[in-house]
Amino acid sequence: MAGLAGIILGETLLSPEHEVLYSGSMAVAHCISIGDRQACTFNYDFSIGNTGKQEQESLRIVWPLDMQDWGVGTHVSDIIASARKTQEPRIRREFESGKTIYAISALMPNTMVLFQVRCLMCTPAELHAMQQARVTVEARGAVSEADPRVSALSHGAMNLLRVFGLFN
Repeated sequence: MAGLAGIILGETLLSPEHEVLYSGSMAVAHCISIGDRQACTFNYDFSIGNTGKQEQESLRIVWPLDMQDWGVGTHVSDIIASARKTQEPRIRREFESGKTIYAISALMPNTMVLFQVRCLMCTPAELHAMQQARVTVEARGAVSEADPRVSALSHGAMNLLRVFGLFN
């Protein structure tokens, strides 16, 4: 328990003012033949987290795909569990010429949003497009592609070692 407390303390003391980490992966993808065509199903999970010390007043996530007909759910949670209730950010979805954009405002520190993208009857071309899509994230400060939870813990451990002078 003391080790985890030390990691959290190290992360708190030395984390950047503004930093966002994000990560996405295809959880399930499967295609079957129905008559003379292929029908595909997929689940894609995308997480984005505020790992900085300050609120992200507004950020944008841009997928270069039209996802209007796909199911997209969101879940908000702490990156590192805390006793305080996580404040819900405001999430808006927009569509622009073949792109799907999520605007998030009031993303507080230590808060992560998980997007769960589902398509039950997609074409193989739509599945391939999702697998190849490169998400763009626009936010204040540093923006990096890395799992928010794993990175926050490793940052905290490294910062704790720096506090004790064990790693430069």
